[in-house]
Amino acid sequence: MKRMPGGMKVSVKDTDADTLYRTTEIQVGGRRLRTPLKALNLHQYARVPLPVGGTAVNEVFRAVNVKHLGKAMTDMDAHTSLLNPIRLGTDAGRAHDAVSVVLLELDEITLDADKIAYVENMAYMGDIVAVPMVDALHRAADPKKAFRDYVNFAKRFIDEVHKLNHKPILGTMPPLPWLLTRDLADAYMDAGVDGFLFDFAGRTPSAAESSGLRHLLKRLKEEDKLESTLFYAVNANAGRAAAKPLGPGMVSAKDILSFGFNVDVLGLKHIGLRGPKEMYDKLEANGPIVRLFDRSAYAYRDAVPADAPALLPTDTRVPLRLFDHQESWDRGRAIANMEQHAREAEHLRTVIREHRVRKYLGGKKALESSDMDLFLDARRDLKRGQTSLGKSDWGL
Repeated sequence: MKRMPGGMKVSVKDTDADTLYRTTEIQVGGRRLRTPLKALNLHQYARVPLPVGGTAVNEVFRAVNVKHLGKAMTDMDAHTSLLNPIRLGTDAGRAHDAVSVVLLELDEITLDADKIAYVENMAYMGDIVAVPMVDALHRAADPKKAFRDYVNFAKRFIDEVHKLNHKPILGTMPPLPWLLTRDLADAYMDAGVDGFLFDFAGRTPSAAESSGLRHLLKRLKEEDKLESTLFYAVNANAGRAAAKPLGPGMVSAKDILSFGFNVDVLGLKHIGLRGPKEMYDKLEANGPIVRLFDRSAYAYRDAVPADAPALLPTDTRVPLRLFDHQESWDRGRAIANMEQHAREAEHLRTVIREHRVRKYLGGKKALESSDMDLFLDARRDLKRGQTSLGKSDWGL
C-alpha cells in the first residue's frame, strides 16, 4: 500500500475551547463543504426541497452478498441489478450537485483479485471512495483472525484504488478495540488516506469514542494530521433512555452528539434494531410508531404516524402527507430526521464560531451531564496527548 496523494483538502476554520466540536472547509472535486454536516440520502429526497443550503453530502449505501459477485461479473442482468441502486443514488447526488459517498457493506472479505477490483469499481461510483465495511466483523467467532483478514483486504482494496488515483479515500475503522485497530490506522496513514469512516455499529458515540476514536485522534495529532483529516461516522445509536426520566415517549438523542467527538460528517444508520424476540413482540403489540428528532431538547419523541406532523417545526419542508399512508411512514420519518439533523449541524457552525458550545448544550433538556463530562474529558485528554491503553481498549 504505497502512499499516494489524495483529492481532498481539509482546513479547520474554528474550534471550540472546551470540547472537540469544530468547523472545517472541505474541498472535493471543485466543490466546498462546510462542517459540521449531516449526510443525506438524496434518493429519498425526490421532489422534496433540501433542508439547508450549500453543498450536500449524498450517502449511498449498498449491502453486497459476495457470493453473488461472480454472476454479476459475467451476467449483464445480474450486473445491472447489483449496480442499479448505486447508480440511482449517485444520479440523485449529481442532480443536486452534491458530493456522493458510496458505502458498501460486504458479508465476507475472502475475495480474489478480480472480485476486489469489481468491488472497488462499485465504490468508485462515488466522489469519495470508502473502504467497504464488513457485516458483523465485531461479532466474529475469532475477532483477531477476522481483523487480520480485514486489514489484508483493506490494503488490497486501497492498492486497487491507487491504480486510478484521483479520488479521495476514507479508511474505514471497524467497531473493534484500539489494541486491534491501531495497526490498521497506521496502515491507512501510510497509504495517505484523506479521512476516516467510523462504523459505530449501533453504539452511542460516547462508547465508540472511549474504545478507539480518542486514541486515533491522538495518533493523528502526533503525526500532525489531525487538522487535515476528515472524520465521518455512520451507524450511530440514535437514542436511548436517559438516566433521569424525560417523560413518556421521549429518549435522549445520542447520534447528534457525534459532532462533539471531532466528527465532521454524521452519516446515516444502516443497521436495524437488535434485541430478543420479546422486544419485537412488544413493539408489534404497541402498534406503528415513528421516532422524530427534537432539536430543542436533543431528544427523540415517539408518536403514532397521524400525530407526527405536530412534532415537526412549522418551517419544516417535509411533505406532511407522507404520514398519511403506511407505505410512506418510514420515508417521512427518515426525511424529517435528516432535515432536523441537517439544520442542527448548520446551526452548530455558528455556535462553534461564537465559542458558546458549552452554554448552548447546557440548555438541552435531554442532554445528560455524563455526555457533557465526556466532551470536556475528551478535549483535555487530547490536549495532554496521553497514549496509554485502558480496559476498553482491550475490549474489557
